[in-house]
Amino acid sequence: MSRIGLCITGGDARLAQQIVLCEYLIEEREKSPQVMAGTSVGGLIAVALDCILSSRWYWERFNNVIFNLKNSDVYRQRFLAQMTRQVVSRKLCSLFDAEPERLLFRKLLDEIGVSTISALKLPTYICAVENETGKEVFWNNLEPEYSNLKLEDVLLATSSVAFKFDPVPVPSPDGPCYVDGAEGKNWAPIEPVLSHSLDEVYIITPARYTTPPKIDSTQLVDNTLAAIMYLVKAVLELQLDFYPRANPRTDYYLIQPVFDERFGPMDFETGEKEYQLARKWIELYFDKIRPLSKEWPPERFAESIKD
Repeated sequence: MSRIGLCITGGDARLAQQIVLCEYLIEEREKSPQVMAGTSVGGLIAVALDCILSSRWYWERFNNVIFNLKNSDVYRQRFLAQMTRQVVSRKLCSLFDAEPERLLFRKLLDEIGVSTISALKLPTYICAVENETGKEVFWNNLEPEYSNLKLEDVLLATSSVAFKFDPVPVPSPDGPCYVDGAEGKNWAPIEPVLSHSLDEVYIITPARYTTPPKIDSTQLVDNTLAAIMYLVKAVLELQLDFYPRANPRTDYYLIQPVFDERFGPMDFETGEKEYQLARKWIELYFDKIRPLSKEWPPERFAESIKD
């Protein structure tokens, strides 16, 4: 039997797409992972998968939560007066308040009956970045130093996108503070699974679109989101160039749907529609997905790199 790794990327509000791709791999193709890694919302999915695979939670419940999410369950827009006070006091860190997300994580973790990262059964890594140093951390359930970390804090930190949400102190209010793992080089958290002997690694990421985004260059939020989006795309391309060649004994597969319809990065209320679209795509195209190339140079560099 093949040893499988799942690397679940960040994805903003696109988690329904990634959930159904994981569900299809595990339930329809019998690709149950021996190790998992997640960044941002991918960390939440990795924790949920661990609980599902250990029969402590269920696909139906997970999907029901996602299908019924409201944006207000995840974040609150900061009022202008509140933002003004924070600017004056030099404490304005973000545009949105993530307290609803913390309460949602707390509710779900209480329902499942897990509280610390040591409660996870499969080797699981969750990526974040220390805000002041830029140092990446891979919190996991294998190393004793992380065993008492609260999953509520870990999940909030790994999904704390810069400028959207405040940095999150872990392990205590004294810090250090962490932000979304996508702020580093592990938007696709491949690096932490390299220490495991695996036959196949599946990189699960939200859809790319057939049409370019509509960016209003006069708007701060549009410009910032565009910059993050382009940077993440470039980092992913470099990861897909590097890791299959650095670790040729393992086959790497990119699982990324292609959609005509676009979905907003902060809109959590289209989960069921996205789930159905991604389900249709994976059923049609899974058998056509091939391992990423291990040849050098990468095809996109072949014209510019000379012997």
